Amino acid sequence: MVKMVEYFFKFNSLTDKDLIIKLSEASMKRVKIKLIIRGISCLRPGVKDYTENIEIRSIVGRYLEHPRIYIFGKRNDALAFISSADLMTRNTEKRIEVTSPILGKETKEKLFSFMDYQWMDNTKARVMNSFGEYDMIKDDKEPFDSQDYMMKKDTIKSGN
Repeated sequence: MVKMVEYFFKFNSLTDKDLIIKLSEASMKRVKIKLIIRGISCLRPGVKDYTENIEIRSIVGRYLEHPRIYIFGKRNDALAFISSADLMTRNTEKRIEVTSPILGKETKEKLFSFMDYQWMDNTKARVMNSFGEYDMIKDDKEPFDSQDYMMKKDTIKSGN
């Protein structure tokens, strides 16, 4: 049996066929994959025996976000990267893009917390279903807007 690994990525668009195939193959090997994709996704999550271990959410709120974050593995053992590239064919095959590892423990933890807050969003976030449509998140949890939370958190820290 394959060890359950978790991938957690955030970027703007996913159109690169080769990467979609690799993510699908990882899903079929029982790798849990969480994707926050603001824009276009050509991958359909939750398709039985194919992409059933992939979840996709989109957050479109007050702030236009452009981070590209790639986390491989579980929190304590994870490899984390930031990048200039979305996973689009034009970026992966026709441009020079830059990816950098996050090595500092404190910086890594801030990045993980940011991703956790994004995944907890049940106000602005939408979940992609297996038909490629976005649905509102329906849960019994208290409403949580990740962008609003991060703005308040940063304002309190900076004293503004």
